[in-house]
Amino acid sequence: MGEIEKELKKVKKSGFNQIRLSCNTDTRKDFLEILQLVKKYNFRIILETNGRMFSHPDFIKKVDEYVDGYEIYLSYSSPFLCRDICRATGSYGESARGIKNMLEFSGRRKLVIAKIVAVVGNLPFLNSVIDKAKHLGFFGIKFILPFKLEPDDDMPFLAEAVPNITLAIKRARKRGLKILLDDKDLEYNPYLPDDLDFFDIGKAKLEIDFKKYKEKPKFSVIIPSYNREKTLPLVINNFLKQDYPKSKYEIIVIDDGSTDNTLAALKKIKLTCNFRYFYWPRKKITPKGSLKKIAKFYNRVGPTRNIGINHAQGEIILFNDADILVTPNCLQKHEKYHNKYPNIIVRGFRMFLPEEFTPSFKRTGNFISLEKISYPERIKRWQKKICRMYYLSHSRELWGRHRVVTANLSVRKKYLEQAGGFSRDFVFWGAEDVDLGFRLGRLRMKLIWDKNIKVYHLYHPLESGDKLTTLFNLWVGKNILYRKYLDPRIYAILVQIIMFYLDESALGLSPQFKKTMNPVRDPKCENSIGNKL
Repeated sequence: MGEIEKELKKVKKSGFNQIRLSCNTDTRKDFLEILQLVKKYNFRIILETNGRMFSHPDFIKKVDEYVDGYEIYLSYSSPFLCRDICRATGSYGESARGIKNMLEFSGRRKLVIAKIVAVVGNLPFLNSVIDKAKHLGFFGIKFILPFKLEPDDDMPFLAEAVPNITLAIKRARKRGLKILLDDKDLEYNPYLPDDLDFFDIGKAKLEIDFKKYKEKPKFSVIIPSYNREKTLPLVINNFLKQDYPKSKYEIIVIDDGSTDNTLAALKKIKLTCNFRYFYWPRKKITPKGSLKKIAKFYNRVGPTRNIGINHAQGEIILFNDADILVTPNCLQKHEKYHNKYPNIIVRGFRMFLPEEFTPSFKRTGNFISLEKISYPERIKRWQKKICRMYYLSHSRELWGRHRVVTANLSVRKKYLEQAGGFSRDFVFWGAEDVDLGFRLGRLRMKLIWDKNIKVYHLYHPLESGDKLTTLFNLWVGKNILYRKYLDPRIYAILVQIIMFYLDESALGLSPQFKKTMNPVRDPKCENSIGNKL
């Protein structure tokens, strides 16, 4: 029991507030004591079981006072399927009796849901499982699609699972069953590192705390950074030159365990607005096995931004990256929309700078020249409208949620807190901001995408899409997104994005080839780049 309490303390310190306990036929003798201990640390308890342990009604009455919710594994619709696939004789009948007891004797009937794990063996029979859940009297359904990690495991490929799960969800809704989705973090995520200390945001330390103004700012500019000592000062310098009152915004930099001289570089900047710099140390954990194809290290950019949100004083949060340059009227233009709409997300339009551009304080301040040598993030997707509004609460606007990208994005702090901030699920590049867009969409938010709020992205290989790792990252990110929201259009977007990357490469339109299409690359004017900047 002492080891269990030690783990509970560690998990609580890492920011978790819910514990899942899995128990089936054989239950520990001290099970009730464990429940009491978990409640001592104010965790919500979700009990996962196949129902067999509750085939005796007296036991459910003892357990029910500690449990906040039940998730009952219901992956098969008949004893024959259960016997043929699970190789467990008699278990189906005991589970059915246990489920009936739970629904009858539990004081939390609406929190007793069916958890359907989609595997190769039951994919063709999901509709009959839905009918069984309705017959037993469940309140809702929770689908779990495990990740396929090995070629010969029993988990389906995403391509074969999506059509079957989509049909099953339609049937469940038609039968009046509620589909329950993950609110913030994915329940089973094999891509996360095992060490929970990796996510302990309480270890972030305030290294620079510059206060010039006492009044509360309207904007909090949050910039996550990792080994950006060369570009981060340039980004901050542009924010210090805003055509906006210095007392009305603050800058918060959160360093995700950099190993370079970022702190020393920041101390050289002459600050003119309130500024804070947090350093969040990290253990050296490297991905293993096939994950090395995706990245050489784990990414904590989502939780890093959460640190900034937690310490922000401003009413509006503006997210920016440590390699994205903003124009002097950036905050002015963001404020215009927030003053007009109460529930708006504002995003600027991103321009990429070429690889041969050498940034400096002088050059990154000359936006006329930056405009001439940069190219848009989608070379052939310039829309006729300068500004477009997406209604994220409408189901048809999935592409709008896909455009919630933290390259110069602003939203009111209260909505970020209601949505739960960024998820810790995305430990490789990309998708953590799109995921936030899905949860903001549930709050009936609108997204403004304005091409007049231009930002300039300094070149680096991964973001520019000139490595195969970009496709791996997209694949992993959209795999996680689909499992959280079970929306088939996420899979469709993944296919479209990957095909777009392949088409660009095949036709010579990928960023490394785009440079040859830019007028600045013409030999006649290439020597004039330095003079223009």
